[in-house]
Amino acid sequence: MTRPSCRQDGFTLIELVVVTALITLMLFIAVPRFQVFFSADDTRQTARWLMHQIPRLKDRAVQEQKVFLLNFDFSGQIAWVSHDAMTEEELQTAVASGYHPPEAVRWSDLEFVGGPKISSDRAAIRFYRKGYSDRVLIHLQDDSDRQFSILVEPFLSNVAFYDRYVNFDD
Repeated sequence: MTRPSCRQDGFTLIELVVVTALITLMLFIAVPRFQVFFSADDTRQTARWLMHQIPRLKDRAVQEQKVFLLNFDFSGQIAWVSHDAMTEEELQTAVASGYHPPEAVRWSDLEFVGGPKISSDRAAIRFYRKGYSDRVLIHLQDDSDRQFSILVEPFLSNVAFYDRYVNFDD
């Protein structure tokens, strides 16, 4: 007499425990690395804001066919977005709703390729109608005097972040 074949669907308890243990081990190793990258560190928060704004401004300049400016006020430690067709009232609203970096971080300077390094008053990065921008290094500094650099390339949408002070001579 033959026994009917019994089809087993599902997983055994041992298989589930092994897979759960492997996933837990991988998370145990990977999570600290993600925490370092996505930490609430004020400098990285400011860098993420810039790295989000810059490609967005390049896209908006092409879509809306306007020259956009990412303005920096070094004395007031504020950044805001404006464009060439703004009224005075719109400009004042943009400044009032601008981005203030956390207190532990400050804009150190902007370094334009082949041009000056601006660290006082105001400076602006231009984003042109054809999708390119000024080539510039944005330098940040935190309370513990660590310096960071953000490189804006004219024809690339991605932005490079450096955990050190970089200039165009490097």
